Amino acid sequence: MKRKIIIYVLSILYVFMIGCDSTGTKENNEVSNEKDEFQNTEFVKNEGELTYALTNDYSITITDNITSDNPLIIEGEFFKTDTTEENNVVKVGRKLNLFSKDEDNNIINNYVLEAPSLTIQSENTIIKGGTFIGDIYIKAKGFEIDNTKVKGNLYFKDEETKGTFIKSNAASVQGKISVERKES
Repeated sequence: MKRKIIIYVLSILYVFMIGCDSTGTKENNEVSNEKDEFQNTEFVKNEGELTYALTNDYSITITDNITSDNPLIIEGEFFKTDTTEENNVVKVGRKLNLFSKDEDNNIINNYVLEAPSLTIQSENTIIKGGTFIGDIYIKAKGFEIDNTKVKGNLYFKDEETKGTFIKSNAASVQGKISVERKES
């Protein structure tokens, strides 16, 4: 009887350990430190794929110039396991990459994304590289453009949100940067 109980307990422990190991491996592969700019990114090449990815993926990379006749919205909160902090779940900022790189990490193409407007509703969103043509409405803190040309205006929901805006590297805005006026 004791032998059956021991075999039963060992079997359960074995199954449990295999289950934990495979889950842990998958998570670590999916959210390991991002050494590669495009790790865990969704590659899109047209407006339909882009519209879907803007609400369903935390990192999006366009692979061609895209023109949208419709306003675009980046929304949603995304989380990942931070393997450097004892596997704590942390919120990640959104990324919209408008460029591609070769095997040696050299930028080989910058793309143009054109839309009547882009609304940023996710905190810590970064648009990196390329050109965005249209107005951007920023409703969330921590918006950054990194080496991106914006041919349009930036409208922030309030001064506090505007105060968290970052332009890095050769980023530029060819329009006005202002706080939206509240309608009475």
